[in-house]
Amino acid sequence: MDWDMLRSLVQILNASGISEIAVEYGDTKIQVKRPTAVYSWRAADGVEESVPEGLEMEETAPVGPVPIVVKAGRVGVFHRRDTAEDFLVAEGQEVDEGQTIGYIESVKLMTEVLAPETGKVSRVLVEDGAAVEYGQPLFELLPAEEEPEEEVER
Repeated sequence: MDWDMLRSLVQILNASGISEIAVEYGDTKIQVKRPTAVYSWRAADGVEESVPEGLEMEETAPVGPVPIVVKAGRVGVFHRRDTAEDFLVAEGQEVDEGQTIGYIESVKLMTEVLAPETGKVSRVLVEDGAAVEYGQPLFELLPAEEEPEEEVER
């Protein structure tokens, strides 16, 4: 094991913002990968609406759960498959927090797109193989409904 090479790769990984790097030389192959951040945005969080003067706006309760928008964490090509077979997720499918729901390929490296929380895929917003920009919405997830706690008889 070439520890100096490994240290150099980790430094490159930390300095560049990429999530994976692999090097082959001779019989040796070193691959360094770090967990990727989950980029999501909840539509109701921190949104301020401006209302023209003279108009009043009634406050209403949201109807149903507010979708979570999963956004691209980098520029690249979006992939909904990990092989040539089926999609990783489809609309209406339940997903778990941290589950891989897509990939973004950038500079020949694949970065996972992870579900930020448990829920159901309500919409897929980008086609497989499409170019995406940083922050571009990829999926909408409906958060899992909280199950009511059962009352314990005493």
